[in-house]
Amino acid sequence: MDSEILLITVMSFVSGTVTASLGFGAGLVLTPLLTFIMPVKQALAVSALVFLVTSASKALIYRKDIDWLIYKKGLALAMIGLVIGGFSVSVVNPFWLEKFLGCALLYFAINAVLKRDNMKSVIPTSLFPVMGGFMSIMTHAGGAFFFRYCRINNLGRIETVATLAGAHFTLNIFKAVFFTATGFAASSYIYTLMPAYVSSVAGTYMGRHILKNHMNEDLFVKGVAFVLIVMAIRFLT
Repeated sequence: MDSEILLITVMSFVSGTVTASLGFGAGLVLTPLLTFIMPVKQALAVSALVFLVTSASKALIYRKDIDWLIYKKGLALAMIGLVIGGFSVSVVNPFWLEKFLGCALLYFAINAVLKRDNMKSVIPTSLFPVMGGFMSIMTHAGGAFFFRYCRINNLGRIETVATLAGAHFTLNIFKAVFFTATGFAASSYIYTLMPAYVSSVAGTYMGRHILKNHMNEDLFVKGVAFVLIVMAIRFLT
């Protein structure tokens, strides 16, 4: 196993654990590190392949806890953002996109700390999945918007993570096809990333164990807020 695949494999385990315990955040771990060894768009493509397997595993283990009504409504709106993002990924200036995302994540973190996640937002609720779909393909950081959408709809921590898992899996199918079909990453990655796929699945089971057995609602909220703040700092600096 060469050093590139080894690094991706290790980070896939960590990202799988993070996203299965908090509902999102995989993009925070894997994608930024990949940019040190490959171009940004290639990093997005490789991440998309790993996230497809991670989200499939996560959706499978959380399938009984998915709120299907919220999933269907959110996914329909997210597809709008995904399509817009697909057309924009090659032309939008990533600098301003990252600054907007950083500010949004700080706003979400403050709401989480103050326990206002389920309060009505000044932003129309229906826009959160749209922005989530858009940011998902642009930066792999759309999960925070889906998280906010689930919490506004009064889902608990398990239902939130489960519903996010279902939405992520469906969106990641389209993202993986898009990034490989457009040539952002070589098709050979589909099979050379096998160790990373296995590692990411192991990480999702670890994350589920942490969420189910070692994380109450208060700790869950604090964990989410921490990840949001770290993500915000990453995009604002």
